[in-house]
Amino acid sequence: MESTIMAFSFASALVIAGCVVLFFSGAIDEALARVVPPEMTAAWRRYAKFALFVVALVGGLRVSELASLVALRVPGTPPLTGGQAFLEILKSIAGSLAASAIALLAFFVATLVIDGSRRLYQTRRLARPAPTPPADADRRPVGAERHATAGGRERRSGDNGSFL
Repeated sequence: MESTIMAFSFASALVIAGCVVLFFSGAIDEALARVVPPEMTAAWRRYAKFALFVVALVGGLRVSELASLVALRVPGTPPLTGGQAFLEILKSIAGSLAASAIALLAFFVATLVIDGSRRLYQTRRLARPAPTPPADADRRPVGAERHATAGGRERRSGDNGSFL
């Protein structure tokens, strides 16, 4: 009976994990498309869905509690009833859903923070006034006293431009 309960607990955790990943697949794809560069989106989608699947599966297995079912039983103790077996399977389903809910909450809070900070940065950057061009320190007044030549040498009035 204990091995049957363990098999059903594993199967229920597996099914719940798969259903959660399928149900939230679109939302995960959209969230990652907003915060991850396009060339990396496919890899991050695959990783996020895998991580969600693993968290939901492990959360539903409750290995330490199921190990107590497998431990050597005292010969005089009665076997588990159908109601107790059903309760163990419900615990697996609830554990899987709870673990996936926590993982999804952490994922969506992180993407919300990243997207919000990016939007805040963009609005602040757009709200800043356009920088004024710096005053050109190399400009010289146009007059009879100073004129710049192509070679960077200054020419004075009355100078014919020869170097000698």
